[in-house]
Amino acid sequence: MPHVILLGDSIFDNAAYISSRYEAMLDELTSAGLPTAVCTIYEPRFPDEGRRKLAATALGALINDKITRHAFSRGLNLIDLRLLCKEDADFANAIEPSAYGGEKISKAISKFIVGATGSSSVFLDR
Repeated sequence: MPHVILLGDSIFDNAAYISSRYEAMLDELTSAGLPTAVCTIYEPRFPDEGRRKLAATALGALINDKITRHAFSRGLNLIDLRLLCKEDADFANAIEPSAYGGEKISKAISKFIVGATGSSSVFLDR
């Protein structure tokens, strides 16, 4: 049954729904046994600093945290777009990467594809 996210729904209900669908998608993807990387959502570059911080907090707490947890619990690679796209020049507008930001993203994805190793490790008790 399709789920429609309505503005009146609790933001936490929507986040839980998105998380469960994301988890199911990752389970299906990883069942193929192929190298997999996931990306976080970059933080919007709204001109207003207060709006920028609010959006970053909401994305971090409700979505990026889930992406990171799901990726690391499966031993997947993570391309953290929050760290990659952190300059104003990385954005064409508040929510879309510029050509410069897009190039940084495509380079990171290309590095993953050719087998380059990242610079972080996650240690889990498994």
